[in-house]
Amino acid sequence: MQNPTIIPFQPTLPYRLPVVRGNADYNQYRTQILLLERLMVQSGFENRLIKADLIKWSAKAKNLSPRAQQRRQIESRRALHCTIVMILPGGELPRAGGPAG
Repeated sequence: MQNPTIIPFQPTLPYRLPVVRGNADYNQYRTQILLLERLMVQSGFENRLIKADLIKWSAKAKNLSPRAQQRRQIESRRALHCTIVMILPGGELPRAGGPAG
């Protein structure tokens, strides 16, 4: 299969932030997450990881629809962001059944 191209779409709202004890904690944590997200997008790191995942994924699948590819991109992006949140001190993944983005 040819190299897939990233399908543009409107990202969902951000995932739920973890519980913090005060405004200073929240503001510092939020600032870190937003900075990392901006750096990943501006540097092209996020797109490179998603594209690498799409190439690997599409090699195994047949007759991929644009909708299936879009779902895979969303899942890849979500996994990347959840991993970043887990790496940050005090980070935690959204609980099952809770909003995820």
